[in-house]
Amino acid sequence: MQCRNILAATNKLVDEWDSKIQAMNPFPLHSHYSVNELYEVDDPHNTLRSMLSEKVLNSFDHSGYPPHKLNLKVNDI
Repeated sequence: MQCRNILAATNKLVDEWDSKIQAMNPFPLHSHYSVNELYEVDDPHNTLRSMLSEKVLNSFDHSGYPPHKLNLKVNDI
Protein backbone atom coordinates (compact mmCIF):
# COMPACT_ATOMS: atom_id res chain seq x y z
CA MET A 1 0.00 0.00 0.00
CA GLN A 2 1.27 3.44 -0.88
CA CYS A 3 1.30 6.15 1.77
CA ARG A 4 0.95 9.54 0.15
CA ASN A 5 -0.91 12.71 0.99
CA ILE A 6 -2.25 15.50 -1.15
CA LEU A 7 -2.69 18.86 0.57
CA ALA A 8 -5.24 21.22 -0.90
CA ALA A 9 -6.02 24.66 0.48
CA THR A 10 -9.56 25.08 -0.86
CA ASN A 11 -12.68 22.97 -1.31
CA LYS A 12 -12.42 23.56 -5.07
CA LEU A 13 -8.95 21.96 -5.16
CA VAL A 14 -10.11 19.08 -2.95
CA ASP A 15 -13.01 18.43 -5.35
CA GLU A 16 -10.65 18.46 -8.33
CA TRP A 17 -8.29 15.93 -6.72
CA ASP A 18 -11.19 13.76 -5.57
CA SER A 19 -12.51 13.63 -9.13
CA LYS A 20 -9.10 12.70 -10.55
CA ILE A 21 -8.58 9.95 -7.98
CA GLN A 22 -12.12 8.60 -8.30
CA ALA A 23 -11.70 8.42 -12.08
CA MET A 24 -9.09 5.70 -11.46
CA ASN A 25 -11.59 3.65 -9.43
CA PRO A 26 -13.52 1.22 -11.71
CA PHE A 27 -16.62 0.98 -9.47
CA PRO A 28 -19.80 2.97 -10.21
CA LEU A 29 -20.27 6.40 -8.67
CA HIS A 30 -23.02 6.91 -6.08
CA SER A 31 -24.22 10.40 -5.16
CA HIS A 32 -25.56 11.15 -1.69
CA TYR A 33 -27.32 14.41 -0.86
CA SER A 34 -27.72 16.24 2.44
CA VAL A 35 -31.07 17.39 3.75
CA ASN A 36 -31.07 21.07 4.65
CA GLU A 37 -33.96 22.62 6.48
CA LEU A 38 -34.37 25.46 8.96
CA TYR A 39 -36.49 24.90 12.04
CA GLU A 40 -38.58 27.39 13.98
CA VAL A 41 -36.43 27.18 17.12
CA ASP A 42 -34.75 30.58 16.64
CA ASP A 43 -37.14 31.89 13.99
CA PRO A 44 -40.72 31.96 15.33
CA HIS A 45 -41.98 34.14 12.45
CA ASN A 46 -40.26 32.08 9.68
CA THR A 47 -38.29 35.10 8.50
CA LEU A 48 -35.07 33.16 7.92
CA ARG A 49 -36.87 30.21 6.39
CA SER A 50 -38.40 32.47 3.73
CA MET A 51 -35.01 34.06 2.93
CA LEU A 52 -32.89 30.89 3.04
CA SER A 53 -34.59 28.38 0.80
CA GLU A 54 -33.35 24.81 0.48
CA LYS A 55 -31.76 25.76 -2.86
CA VAL A 56 -29.76 28.54 -1.17
CA LEU A 57 -28.70 26.28 1.71
CA ASN A 58 -27.56 23.59 -0.74
CA SER A 59 -25.39 26.10 -2.61
CA PHE A 60 -23.16 26.88 0.40
CA ASP A 61 -19.64 25.53 -0.03
CA HIS A 62 -17.61 26.64 2.94
CA SER A 63 -14.50 25.10 4.43
CA GLY A 64 -15.37 23.18 7.59
CA TYR A 65 -18.81 22.11 6.33
CA PRO A 66 -19.56 18.96 4.38
CA PRO A 67 -20.73 19.41 0.79
CA HIS A 68 -24.41 19.08 -0.15
CA LYS A 69 -23.57 16.40 -2.72
CA LEU A 70 -21.14 13.64 -1.75
CA ASN A 71 -19.91 11.35 -4.54
CA LEU A 72 -18.58 7.99 -3.44
CA LYS A 73 -17.40 4.76 -5.01
CA VAL A 74 -16.77 1.39 -3.41
CA ASN A 75 -13.31 1.35 -1.77
CA ASP A 76 -13.08 5.16 -1.56
CA ILE A 77 -11.21 6.37 1.49
